[in-house]
Amino acid sequence: MQKFTDVFAETIPFLCKTAIAFALAFLIGGIAYCFADEPTDWHNNTLSEQIQQEARAKAKAQWREENGIYQANLTPQVNADMYRYVEQKQAEINRTWSK
Repeated sequence: MQKFTDVFAETIPFLCKTAIAFALAFLIGGIAYCFADEPTDWHNNTLSEQIQQEARAKAKAQWREENGIYQANLTPQVNADMYRYVEQKQAEINRTWSK
């Protein structure tokens, strides 16, 4: 019977410390969740796409502000070919990332 109580004497402090750690983690997570002002895109694909579009528009505006319109002297045909190529490559990248 002595060995049985020795096992409890060794495991109870560890279990108490683990329980306290989990309680603190949930408390901190709950407080952080309560103070989150902006919605997140963790489980909302529509919101995620909206955030991505806003970020891309902002980055594009910043690029044009800093560098001007890139290669403004392209003909409409070359410009269309360039956009088609970029869309094709982006689709390939998206396929590799989704796997």
